[in-house]
Amino acid sequence: MEFTAPPAFFLHHCKFLLGLILFSVFIIMASGGVCLCEASDSYRVEFSGIKDKELLSRIRDLSETLEAASKPLASVNVLKKRMSEDTDLFMKLLKSEGYFDAEITEKIDTIKTPWNAVFIFNCKTPFVLSSVNILFSDKANKDIKIPDISKTGIGLNKPYSAKAVLDGQEKLLYLIKKQGFPYPELEKREIVADHSTRKVTVEFTVKANAEAVFGSTLFTGLESIDESFIKNYLPWKKGDKFDPDLLTKGYTALMKLGLFSTVKISEAGTGDKGIFHVMVEVNERKHRSVGVGLNYHTDEGAGVKFTWENRNLSGRGEKLGFLFNLSDDVTTVEGVFKKPAFLMDKQTLRFSVEKSREDSDAYLSDSVSGSVFIDRDISDVVDVSGGLGFKYSDITQLGEVNSYSLLFMPLYLNLNKSDDLLDPSRGGRLSVKLVPYYEPSDESLFYNKLLINYRHYLKLAEKPFSVLAGSITAGMIKGARRDDIPADERFYAGGGGSVRGYPYQTVGPLSGTTPVGGKALIEMSVEARFKVTQKIGFVLFMDGGSAFTEKLFEKDEDIMWGAGAGLRYYTPIGPLRFDVALPLDKRDAVDDSFQVYISIGQAF
Repeated sequence: MEFTAPPAFFLHHCKFLLGLILFSVFIIMASGGVCLCEASDSYRVEFSGIKDKELLSRIRDLSETLEAASKPLASVNVLKKRMSEDTDLFMKLLKSEGYFDAEITEKIDTIKTPWNAVFIFNCKTPFVLSSVNILFSDKANKDIKIPDISKTGIGLNKPYSAKAVLDGQEKLLYLIKKQGFPYPELEKREIVADHSTRKVTVEFTVKANAEAVFGSTLFTGLESIDESFIKNYLPWKKGDKFDPDLLTKGYTALMKLGLFSTVKISEAGTGDKGIFHVMVEVNERKHRSVGVGLNYHTDEGAGVKFTWENRNLSGRGEKLGFLFNLSDDVTTVEGVFKKPAFLMDKQTLRFSVEKSREDSDAYLSDSVSGSVFIDRDISDVVDVSGGLGFKYSDITQLGEVNSYSLLFMPLYLNLNKSDDLLDPSRGGRLSVKLVPYYEPSDESLFYNKLLINYRHYLKLAEKPFSVLAGSITAGMIKGARRDDIPADERFYAGGGGSVRGYPYQTVGPLSGTTPVGGKALIEMSVEARFKVTQKIGFVLFMDGGSAFTEKLFEKDEDIMWGAGAGLRYYTPIGPLRFDVALPLDKRDAVDDSFQVYISIGQAF
């Protein structure tokens, strides 16, 4: 059967279909604006006119146009929108770096595939920051002094930088706090760029608010530790003028005790703006701990250390610890007791007892020693120690056995300006040790032993993170003859903690192949440390040094050098190191072709 549609019916549906097609085209054009242009699968992005590589890198990081370049693109209008939004971001960045009259032109080339999106920059030179003014809205308070601009970190007559101004603003408020005003506010920041002179002026208007003194100090979180003991370590007293640096020093002092896992110091608000009450919130650590350490040196063999410590015997931070050190050459048992805040703040009483047996190629020593010290912190970076000790030892060297009963009075000075205890990257450390020794049964046996060490750390680059580290040690013994001094008190060089690449204690005077030690010592080391990833690094190093019979650089006694490389695996307790060192002055029948050292912590 055949069906024939009436003309009116057919015409009606044709109009409907035609309208639907035209409507669809309109919608597509309105939303995407294809204008019969072909869609692009990807496009290229160019940045023209930027000579500063660091600025170009920041612009590329900001660009949404660049980030989406490899993704399918529906239309040229979408690309125009992305570029326009990027241009707004770029202009904000350029103005923040002093390019107040910068211009950016956008171009899109759709003739070729892929399309080309071009940003053309006309930046000229950045405006210069010519002056910074500081005004106080509360002028009635005559105790407020206008801080020195140079101390805010804002550099005058240099290219303007918004970041430097904002950082300086925070430093400015901190400098006002140091004058005793805990609550300063920035009321206004006005920045004026003069296009005729290409100079920028900045004006801060600050309200200092009330001056304050320290009030009460409240503690939370203390369980077994005496509050009065902790207060001894806080550098402020009630009624002292407010100073934010004292809060930082208090935090450092409490963490240094090793009694707390966390410390938080803040204001205990009471509504009284003239008194700054302090809240100290702490979490106590477990006071007992056990530790194990392992190491391996090809010249000394494997070694293991066991430690046990109680850091709070009776609630006032008293420490009792034991160390057991076992290796092929050395067996040591040591006990140490420390009583902090002894007689005065920042002063510690320390007792030490040690039983040791050392069986090296140089000598066999059995000894027992005991000492009492007073350790005092002179400042945040300097501490000194002094004490009295006794040591009894039986020593065999070259077949000769001698016994000694020595009294000694050790004096120490330490200065630490490095930035990290376990893995420093900047700063220096100095240690000086002077110990007079006296044998009561033999009045002729008297000598002074001096040992000085300095280490310095210099960060070379952030990416890759690299540090140049150097160490130099000098030692001298004055008084008795070399052969009258106990063999285990003389100076020796060589080994993992000295001149790497040479067997332990062998760099210096020898009797045949047996080390006999000397009265003088010099050791020098330099390491280039590179961190490849967050966990992995490597080092290149060179060590030099020697022990000398009587004095440094004696005739026929030369410095010997070793060099090598190592790997580092970084852990929370310090880097695990694996070093291989070669002796550059290899001696027959004494030195091996290389030495291997495995242990925890940097070499120095």
